[in-house]
Amino acid sequence: MRRDNTYSRVIAWLKILFPLTALGLLSTVFLLSEEVAKVGELPFADRELKDRVANQQITAPHFSGVTAEGDRISFTATSARPAPGSSDAAIGETVSGALESDTQGTINMRSDQIEVQMDDNMALLTGGVQIASSQGYSVTTAAMRTALNDVYVETLAPVEGTGPEGQFAAGKLIITTTKPDGRIQLLFTEGVKLVYLPRQNQE
Repeated sequence: MRRDNTYSRVIAWLKILFPLTALGLLSTVFLLSEEVAKVGELPFADRELKDRVANQQITAPHFSGVTAEGDRISFTATSARPAPGSSDAAIGETVSGALESDTQGTINMRSDQIEVQMDDNMALLTGGVQIASSQGYSVTTAAMRTALNDVYVETLAPVEGTGPEGQFAAGKLIITTTKPDGRIQLLFTEGVKLVYLPRQNQE
């Protein structure tokens, strides 16, 4: 299983690196040719294409992996670019992700931005972070980090949201698994406040 996880992470990372490398080469060709070509004759006249070449940006990148317990982790962004000063990280914009378990449902995640850190097998999500579980919990926070090869999510800012019990707020949310059964748990800590809202009986 470890070999499969490593293989899936390598393939996912190559899907990001290869297009970025190609864009870098394309940018080099453009720079070498601009001295002898007039602006009206450039083959890359479309402004959006030129911006993407200059920024080494790709569209709709996708990362996916599988934990040792068989849970699936995936993230998709509208665009991605290399992280400044790092060869092992990429930054994605307008992100959606999911942690899926065949036996325990799904946890969906959204954020404005993600930084994937392949050397640490971690991802940092920032800006308008939303977490929603199939058990009925909906949580918002400013930032969180998540493992890419294990079930571990930790918010880096206070959280608030709703759940089956009502409305709540807390200083931190940790999503992890219990041992030895591997059950996924949402743990709210650091000053939990709950406004209990009993469900109305439906006739």
